[in-house]
Amino acid sequence: PTSAVNAEVGYRALSSTFPSITTQWLIDHRFSDEDAREMALTGTARHPVVGLLRSAQGSTISPADFNAILTMLQSNPGNRFKDLRALAKGMDANIDLREPWRSGYHLARLVRAELGQKETGYFDIETAIQNMKIDVYDVSLTDQTILAACVGSPQFAPLIAINIACDDAKGPSGRRITLAHELCHLLFDRSRMQSFARFEGGAAQSDRLIEMRANAFAVELLAPIKSFVKPDGTLMTDEEAEKLSPQFEVSTVAIRRHVQNHRHQQRRLHYEFS
Repeated sequence: PTSAVNAEVGYRALSSTFPSITTQWLIDHRFSDEDAREMALTGTARHPVVGLLRSAQGSTISPADFNAILTMLQSNPGNRFKDLRALAKGMDANIDLREPWRSGYHLARLVRAELGQKETGYFDIETAIQNMKIDVYDVSLTDQTILAACVGSPQFAPLIAINIACDDAKGPSGRRITLAHELCHLLFDRSRMQSFARFEGGAAQSDRLIEMRANAFAVELLAPIKSFVKPDGTLMTDEEAEKLSPQFEVSTVAIRRHVQNHRHQQRRLHYEFS
């Protein structure tokens, strides 16, 4: 039957991404014949194993790492995405694919406002994510350059797994930035609010513009640029801004880049409209 042939083609196509991934391995990780047929017919499937396998190509992610992430996934008995959908509703109209940094900044401001946060000040990302019913786990992956794994798929509860083997992710600042970055993906990068699954960082494959937007979102959510504007309306120097690093639990490096990028945008706008 056509359906059986399609399923076989789908299993074979996905197994070819990694030599150690077999049809039985996929079945054991809840990848179904329906998923395989979708893979055969469209070249992709909503099951998170597809995004994880594809993003891991070129990295040193191992089968044990896949197992670790996939076994964390909890079935979605109700609608665990309800709060995410409600928060993101209508905000994607503010995404300009040509301006990822500006879009990320604007989305972060909208999210802060929607959650009742002031335009400046500390943002408790751990509590916000918990309130959104996103599962967060620590995991130690063999590829120490990978920051995290993120899964948003209708079959499972939303998941962020922080790689504590990665120096850039395990410290307070790195963890906060990584959580905020992944929150951006869960809110705005799930195709029609359906599915997203990816390893982040290192050699993991990703869309550069989407990553730029998520980076901008993360730093603006945690350390709003208005916090670095002086009473006379001018932007703080890099050195002045870095002194506020402990207040936001964001690294001096991230704050310096944040302020420099905003300064660059101000200059560009001045040239465009002068």
